[in-house]
Amino acid sequence: MGCPCYGGKLTAAHAVSVPMRQPQGAGAAFSAGLIHRLRRGDDLEELLRFACAAGSRWCSRPFGAPLPNEAEIDVFADRAPTNLR
Repeated sequence: MGCPCYGGKLTAAHAVSVPMRQPQGAGAAFSAGLIHRLRRGDDLEELLRFACAAGSRWCSRPFGAPLPNEAEIDVFADRAPTNLR
């Protein structure tokens, strides 16, 4: 999946395909990533890319694993598909 958003123009970001280990908390990880990058002042495309990667990364971690850090999510986000059509 991913995330579409309208902020004057339609923008979207893909999620990274991962083996599902824990779906609980994916939305919270997405929201935390979105808020973090929003507070940094990133543009809409970049903050959606990071937020989708945060949610995907969380789902790929085993239960009880620590939260991923920003650098880990950035590396993970580079694996996201870039073709939005």
